[in-house]
Amino acid sequence: MSTGTNRTRRIVMAGFLAGLAVACGFALAAIPNIELITSVIFVAGYLLGPRLGIATGLIAMFIHSWLNPLGPAPLPIFVAQLVSVALIAACGNIYFKVEAAGWGKIYVLAGFGFACTLIYDAVTLVGELAMMAFTMPYLVGRFLSGLPFFVVHIFSNTAVFALLLPLIFEHFSNVTQSKTLFRSRGGEPGKPVNPSQNSMEARS
Repeated sequence: MSTGTNRTRRIVMAGFLAGLAVACGFALAAIPNIELITSVIFVAGYLLGPRLGIATGLIAMFIHSWLNPLGPAPLPIFVAQLVSVALIAACGNIYFKVEAAGWGKIYVLAGFGFACTLIYDAVTLVGELAMMAFTMPYLVGRFLSGLPFFVVHIFSNTAVFALLLPLIFEHFSNVTQSKTLFRSRGGEPGKPVNPSQNSMEARS
């Protein structure tokens, strides 16, 4: 398949995933610390590679934050959110490479879910603290008050990564052109990864 067709397919998928992330964010906005944005952006990094995956995450978070019915996030938190989703998309790309090495197991995805949620919560907390002159008692109080929400967030995302994402990745491994539908696992652009596959443009 031509490089131009592959590029178009990738851009369409990026738009779809960005829209899906925003829709999931709005749909679950009323449920504290239950969200699917993290997992969708992780999938974007997995399917589209680091550059387009990160761009997808940044666009999704920009729309979600600035069109949020509760109002846009303050600038330090907004910047922290952008940094977080970029790192999450990068983690999706890392998992693509780990899976290629034969480590694509449920427990590995659970670990990625735990790590990605920890990254998001930690970075956004730094953004929150950047807005104020905080003291140690405030920091301790903020940690203790937010701990139940953090536990819900990290365990719900870990469960989504472990139970839902394997099904999604299995689907993409079974479609017509296997995992080369959006990116190849190696080789030269436009050449097959193995005799039974038609590879797309190789992605780093």
